[in-house]
Amino acid sequence: MRYPKYTKKVIFIVLCIIASIYILYRRYYHIESFQDTTTIPTYIWQTYKTKELSAEVANIRNSWITKNPGWTVELYDDDDIDRYIKTSWEEDMYSFYKALPLGVMKADLWRYLILTTHGGVYADIDSLCLKPVNEWFKEFTTKDALVVSPEMDGVEEEHFCQWTMYCTKEHPAMRFIAKFILNRYIKNGINIKYEHFVHETTGPNAWTDAIKSYLNMDTMTAKKMFKLYTTNPAPFVEKGIYILSPEHFQGIYSKNMYGSHTFGDGYVSWTKERDSIVQMATT
Repeated sequence: MRYPKYTKKVIFIVLCIIASIYILYRRYYHIESFQDTTTIPTYIWQTYKTKELSAEVANIRNSWITKNPGWTVELYDDDDIDRYIKTSWEEDMYSFYKALPLGVMKADLWRYLILTTHGGVYADIDSLCLKPVNEWFKEFTTKDALVVSPEMDGVEEEHFCQWTMYCTKEHPAMRFIAKFILNRYIKNGINIKYEHFVHETTGPNAWTDAIKSYLNMDTMTAKKMFKLYTTNPAPFVEKGIYILSPEHFQGIYSKNMYGSHTFGDGYVSWTKERDSIVQMATT
C-alpha cells in the first residue's frame, strides 16, 4: 500500500514526538530516579568487630536483609576493614586508620571510605530497617546523590547523623569528606584528653564539619541547613546533597537502637571504652 507524501511526513513527525516523549520519560522518571535500582549501587554496608553476632544484633541486621531483596548486605569485621583500607587507599589514610584508638573510630572512617569507592547505604549494626531502601529516595536523582539527615536530639540537631546514610559511587562530596577528616587529623592529631575526641576526630562532629565545608556553610548547624534546604534546595542539589528530616533516619526509614547504651550480651560499648581512655589520659 502506497501513502501520499504528506501522510508519510505526518507519520514521521508523530513517531518523532512519541520517541521524544519516551526519551524524556526515561530520563526524568527512570534513568535518574532512585526507583530504577539498576542504575544505583545496591549495597548495604555494615560492620562489627566480629561476624559472630548476638541474637539481638542478628535480628536487627536481618531487617535489612529481609526488607531489601536484590540488595547485597555486606558485613565487614575488623580484619575486612583493615584489608580494605590497606589495599584501596593511600598510605596516609591507612596510617590514620591504624592510629585510631577505638574500634568505633575505625568503623567511622571505614563507612566514609567504602561509600566513596562503592556507594550504597551505610547502616550501623544496631540500626533497624523500617522501610525497603527502594522506597526511600523516589524524589532524588542518582547523579552525585549524598542523602543525609540531622540527628534527632529534640533541641538543636547540630550534627548530621552517620548511623544511616546513602550516596552514589565516587560522589565528589565523599572524596572531599574523606580528605577533610584525614587533613584535620594530620593537623590536630587526636586529643584523647578531650571528652568528645571520638566525635571530633571521626564521628558526627567531623562528618558534619566536612559536609559544611563542602557546601561552604561553615557557620550553620545541620538543623539550620535542613531548614534552608526545605525552602531553597538549589545550592544543595547543585552539589548533589539531599537532606531528609531528622525523623527519616530515626523512625521513618530506619531507627538507631543505641546498642552501646542498651544492648547487653557482650555488645561493645564504645562510650565506656572512650571514657576509660580519657580517664587514663587525664590522671
